[in-house]
Amino acid sequence: MLMSDIEIITDGGRRRRWSEAEKLRVVEETLQGHDSIPAVARRNGVAPNLLYAHAS
Repeated sequence: MLMSDIEIITDGGRRRRWSEAEKLRVVEETLQGHDSIPAVARRNGVAPNLLYAHAS
């Protein structure tokens, strides 16, 4: 077996494509301040560090 025949999936194969509108909605949710960033992340199925990078 050649190395080029191997595919490694590190995220469980659940890579999601987000539209600009979806991204904006999630970031706006964090800016409203009703819930913590980790809670917003869990609700939307994303890693909290992705929201921290965009919220600051």
